[in-house]
Amino acid sequence: MSFIGCDALTSVSGCEGVTNIVRQQAFDRCSALVGELILPSIKVVDQYSFRNCGLTKVDLGADATTIAAYAFQNNTAMTAFICRATPPPSLANTNAFSTTNNCPIYVPDASLEAYKTATNWNQYASRIKGLSEYNG
Repeated sequence: MSFIGCDALTSVSGCEGVTNIVRQQAFDRCSALVGELILPSIKVVDQYSFRNCGLTKVDLGADATTIAAYAFQNNTAMTAFICRATPPPSLANTNAFSTTNNCPIYVPDASLEAYKTATNWNQYASRIKGLSEYNG
């Protein structure tokens, strides 16, 4: 709960080398946290970490292994979620991306079917697209 409800926090940067968003609810309800979030080295996104923010795009690197419950829920302005991990990260529940504007979820082309059939990811199958389709 490091920054929970911090209305003045507008960005998170310098995440190179960060492998875990520590503890649950780290940035929950940071309503001024808007725009793009790039986490190139992240392995674990804990539960509720970025719930109720104003993120428009999230880009997780190839090392992502776990996305916990409700991690990105209620980011209603989201236009793209990118996960570069070849094997689909463990997705704790189907609420991780609920109320995210039904944004596309972009994954490595070679892993497209693996994501669409993976546990809990399969609930988002219609939103999952290959990275080659991303035009951002």
